[in-house]
Amino acid sequence: NKSLIHAGHRKRMREEFARNGGAGFQKHEILEMVLYSSIPRGNTNEIAHALINKFGSFSGVLNAPYEELLKVKGVGEASALAIKMIPVCCKIYFDERYLEGTTFTDIRKVGQYLLNIYAMYDKEFPSAVLYDARRKEIDWITLGEPGTSSSSIDANRLIRECVSRNASYVILAHNHPSGIAIPSQEDIIATKQIVALLSTIDCRLVDHIILGRKDFVSLYQSAKTKQAFDQLSKSSSKD
Repeated sequence: NKSLIHAGHRKRMREEFARNGGAGFQKHEILEMVLYSSIPRGNTNEIAHALINKFGSFSGVLNAPYEELLKVKGVGEASALAIKMIPVCCKIYFDERYLEGTTFTDIRKVGQYLLNIYAMYDKEFPSAVLYDARRKEIDWITLGEPGTSSSSIDANRLIRECVSRNASYVILAHNHPSGIAIPSQEDIIATKQIVALLSTIDCRLVDHIILGRKDFVSLYQSAKTKQAFDQLSKSSSKD
């Protein structure tokens, strides 16, 4: 009886996860277990493999559009929603663990937060962390779809978010999926443009963080861009 076989498999998986917290589990096995709640009976192992095969990786599954997930055999609305909830839960977790209550002056903590967030994505895209006048974090926002380079930052959205949320300070960020956190000339040009743009709404860009797979670089510490940051700092009335 297949249903009994699958029930026994699920029980063993759950017991093992309870014992070791998922240590040693393969990625498809974690995804398989995520699907237990939305698929009460049946072989979710096959569905997990099908998802990873279609979207290329575990993170690819999480980043896949809701409508595309539904095209995979065995994935219904409840399963697609369960998958799309994972990145949201991760963001809230990292917000609370690394960012809430911190200021942008703790750049190592901000960098670690961003490394964890970007670890969920396998394509380049820009984002920003907004801070209030007391230098406390407001929120992390994306400024482009996956595959967007730093030179294509959605500047209009950045301005709208800063104005609507009454942000006073901004840290830009983007990732280099190659794994090398070395700023390009394109990154430097884009940074200087955003510095000038934010100054028109009395908001200060305090850094631009470039993220590799395991480390990050602060553009503020780069001689090529530090002058632009310092000039804005001197002209800002917020300090």
